[in-house]
Amino acid sequence: MQTQIYEHQYSIIKKQFSDLLLKNLQYESKINFKNQWNSFSAEYGYSKSEINYKELEIYFENIFNMEYIDKLLSQNFEEVIIHGHNNFQIFPNEQHIDSIKEIDKEDFELSLTMLCLKNNIDWNIKTPFTSFKYKRNDQSFRVSLMHSSLAPNGQPKIFIRKIKTESFKVESFINYEGEKIINNLISNKSNIIVAGATGSGKTTFLKSILAKTDKDEHLIIMEDTQEININSHKNITHMLSKNVTSYSLKDFCSYALRMRPDRMVLGELRSVEVVPFFLTMNNGHKGFMSTIHADSAKNAVERLALLFKMYSEQEIAYTTIMKLLCSNIDYIIYVKNKKVSTISKILGNENESIFFDEVYSNEN
Repeated sequence: MQTQIYEHQYSIIKKQFSDLLLKNLQYESKINFKNQWNSFSAEYGYSKSEINYKELEIYFENIFNMEYIDKLLSQNFEEVIIHGHNNFQIFPNEQHIDSIKEIDKEDFELSLTMLCLKNNIDWNIKTPFTSFKYKRNDQSFRVSLMHSSLAPNGQPKIFIRKIKTESFKVESFINYEGEKIINNLISNKSNIIVAGATGSGKTTFLKSILAKTDKDEHLIIMEDTQEININSHKNITHMLSKNVTSYSLKDFCSYALRMRPDRMVLGELRSVEVVPFFLTMNNGHKGFMSTIHADSAKNAVERLALLFKMYSEQEIAYTTIMKLLCSNIDYIIYVKNKKVSTISKILGNENESIFFDEVYSNEN
């Protein structure tokens, strides 16, 4: 009975504490447990002798600093999916962690809300999915959040992907003959699409070939979460999209034309930005680069055509879209398991049939 009374009292204290913390977050950018405790004790009249001060500090670290994930993030991984307060996966090998710090369902969602507030991220019923760059313990991550309103069980989720900051040279992806082909594509300012599955190394490879471009060129890089860093170049204009008017990747494609670009790089093609990206390419500009999720060169073009048709504001025949893509994309580079599998030159199309010249293959 005494335990039940304590748990009930403590749940009230936690609610008061978290409500005040959320309120304080609106006015203060820097909050730690000590100043939060001072504010809390002044507001509600609690003293350290009346409550378990240490237990409340642990609660603060979990909901405000997400301390419960530190054990997960210390592992060797590419991506972590936290399906809930007691369910998580670690990739690529689906490693299992015996335990993480205890946190219940309500506190788990509260910690994600705190994370967004601290990073000025709009995450709620109206904006139920968001992605942003997050830095923790000197490591950068791409964080994606799914709001509880999307799930039938009311469970929010967080997807944490490690952003590789180290540089990889092209030769780590391809042999000497293939590297010579890549060098020619770069010097000729070919329009290149890098295709591959999730975790295949598309973005890392894109960074490696961008590092080979002329350092005097003006590179315009457009992303929704910053993953492409080219430290060897000075003349880079980097734009990050937001879920507000005038900050979309679609908008950036229009802005870029007024910035005298030598190359336009779009981190990933997956939505409405595919239309202005390829229409701009069709105006005769060269040096376009991007990535797309696909399992072959053929599938990459087909997916691009489908996206273009879905998001075009005009009714355009599929064969016309296919002709637009095939006349403007020069090469599809397919990456698999952190290696370049094929380099395919697009020769053209006839209706829905695409003609390729496979200039490089490393497929077994």
